[in-house]
Amino acid sequence: MKVKTYTAQELAYFVNSDEYDKLKNVPISKIRAISQVNNPRASEDDILLFVAFDEGRTVGYFGVLPDMIYCKDQVEKIGWGTCFWVDEKYKSQNVAAAIFLKVIREWKQKLLITNIVPFLEAVYQKTKIFQPTKYKIGFRGYLRFNLADILPPKRNFFRHIVFLLKMVDFTGNCFVFIRLKIKGRPSPEGIKFEYMNEIDNQITEFVEDHSKNEYMRRNKKEFDWICNFPWLMEGTPKDVKSSHYYFSTYSKQFFYLKVKFMNAANKIVGFMILSIRNKKLTIPYFYAENDYNPEIVTFLFNLMQELNVQMITVFNEKLVPFIISSNLPFIFSKKIKRPFLISKQAPYIEDLFFQDGDGDCVFT
Repeated sequence: MKVKTYTAQELAYFVNSDEYDKLKNVPISKIRAISQVNNPRASEDDILLFVAFDEGRTVGYFGVLPDMIYCKDQVEKIGWGTCFWVDEKYKSQNVAAAIFLKVIREWKQKLLITNIVPFLEAVYQKTKIFQPTKYKIGFRGYLRFNLADILPPKRNFFRHIVFLLKMVDFTGNCFVFIRLKIKGRPSPEGIKFEYMNEIDNQITEFVEDHSKNEYMRRNKKEFDWICNFPWLMEGTPKDVKSSHYYFSTYSKQFFYLKVKFMNAANKIVGFMILSIRNKKLTIPYFYAENDYNPEIVTFLFNLMQELNVQMITVFNEKLVPFIISSNLPFIFSKKIKRPFLISKQAPYIEDLFFQDGDGDCVFT
């Protein structure tokens, strides 16, 4: 077994090679590879992908998303862990350890990982290279019934009664429709919004002014990259290789919305990038004047109704309190947490001044 690495240039060549086409299990989708190669914060010599091969067969891989972290007036290159997969037949052969040791060696232990399944947190911590896990507390609210999507992945039993769950969802949502009509909210006064195709200079300056305390400090170049080079395509799979990649390449519904908010004097007071995937809403990036947060929450509620969104997930520390206190008519809501694993060699991070989309979260 050999662990092979790919820089941006090597990755671009690899996904267009005969070697890639012949693999039964591909270590990266072409759309994700294209995005990785175009990452404005990636250097030519940054290693983006680590793949374990055994006699020409893919048996494991780990992806890294290069980024820059701003901490105490210093800028330092770090890598976000994005995907980690090992073939079931090789899990007893230390493949995962071999790949991860290569990752931490090549990236000099300057790694951050978030958006992971719970059991992996303990696995990563056993490596002793991470600081104690930090958690960001968020909010998840369900505006409509969606049992047919939520329950089947949790237990096999629910996979056999999907039709029944869909009937329950349909019946419940008939009552929800009436309830939402009764509890509908008028468009907020004193603020107007505009959907943006391009990020203009006004937004660029506003974001720069409102991200001075953040660790990632995104700019127009990175927002354009995110929106123009997503990791998911909307629709059904159109190529055979997408079924040979463990992580998602296609989604029934997936798109971004860029929204600018202005007050009565046409002064910008807020900007956000929204992600809608299969009727689930997240807010990867959010910047606003605090006085307008209640109006922006009302906008979000109206948008959820307009787009028939079933669920919203938010971790933004400025937005979460306003959503909780707004008494929106969710049928169910709960607090959730997102772990952040920060290696000991990375800059020490005391407060989690991350946007919801930082790392690879904006792409999922």
